[in-house]
Amino acid sequence: MIKLCKLMLRFLPALAWMLMIFLFSAKPAPESTAESVGVSEILISAVERFVDIDPAWHAELVLKLEPYVRKAAHMTEYAVLFLLLTGPVKALSGNPGRSAAFAAAACIFYAAGDELHQRFVPGRAGKLTDVCIDAAGVLIAAFLYLLLTLPGKRPKKKEAGNPEAVSKDTAS
Repeated sequence: MIKLCKLMLRFLPALAWMLMIFLFSAKPAPESTAESVGVSEILISAVERFVDIDPAWHAELVLKLEPYVRKAAHMTEYAVLFLLLTGPVKALSGNPGRSAAFAAAACIFYAAGDELHQRFVPGRAGKLTDVCIDAAGVLIAAFLYLLLTLPGKRPKKKEAGNPEAVSKDTAS
């Protein structure tokens, strides 16, 4: 029973993150767009500290940047979800590859459900392209996770008294 409780607690951060994604998706379109525009404004203002931007062009830049900010947010929130799910799943399976595959599939499934949920939010639309963008964030995170966790063929250290460790280049 205690092991089950500990395992369930490991999933708590991922579940909290899923709730956050759900709440962001439940916001009506004008509110969601205003948030993305606000982040775009912050980014453009940060650039203005280093580069002079014509005030007339400032507002246009903010609006042009907004869709990219929104898509980057999609990718990031699902990459984080993948990372939060992978740890507890790995604790169950013990296999990094299998846990990454399961966590990735669960994230993409959740992304599809989230887009379906958005179809019922005023002014929002569930889009297959957004599921693909979410999946891209998951797959990038999965690739990096596997790159860092799976054992690969590492070169042997060359030791003075070990003839097997001598490379073919030096053994001529």
